[in-house]
Amino acid sequence: IFIDARQYATSFARNVSIHSNTLGPTGYDPDSGGALASILLTGYIENVKIYNNILYSALSNSANDPSQVTTNYNIYFIPSEIPDKRMLGWGSKTYNAGQLANFQLDIGQELQGKEINPDVVDIANFDFRLKSTSPAIDAGANLASIFTLPSLFKDIDGIIRPQSSTYDIGAYEYPSGGTPTCTENWTCSAWSACTSGTQTRTCTD
Repeated sequence: IFIDARQYATSFARNVSIHSNTLGPTGYDPDSGGALASILLTGYIENVKIYNNILYSALSNSANDPSQVTTNYNIYFIPSEIPDKRMLGWGSKTYNAGQLANFQLDIGQELQGKEINPDVVDIANFDFRLKSTSPAIDAGANLASIFTLPSLFKDIDGIIRPQSSTYDIGAYEYPSGGTPTCTENWTCSAWSACTSGTQTRTCTD
């Protein structure tokens, strides 16, 4: 997510809401040699709110006035195989993996944020649904008290959120019945008669 309002000092990105996303590990910037940020804010911005996201790469706030950004209830996790350990950038300060407590103390934000493995189903295959053991479940902010939400607020799979009294963090809400799984169980009809060297049958799973 890239918000760049640098072109004109009189042009602002105002009243921006960033919530309920899962931002997977990013690629690398060939110019700097570092990982690209999951969220990058720069320039003239006002009233940016960042809540209930899972970030596998950095949140970088290099806005002209970093205090215009409010961030809380996010989960940060830099996988061990990613060499760039920058996790939070705030103005001129940088906080690496393992330094969330320093960020909280210095900046006074992300006080309910966590630095922890969000425990998704299969990150290697980009399945970012939450396992039943995920610390993201019932750990988010009450988004309805912060943002204007649709009357039926749903996750990326169409599941109504929240499923309990508290919102989950990330793009996926853990369903009340658990994450659905599929077991391969094919049933096929008999082969049709051979017509012009071709046979067909119908299979369902």
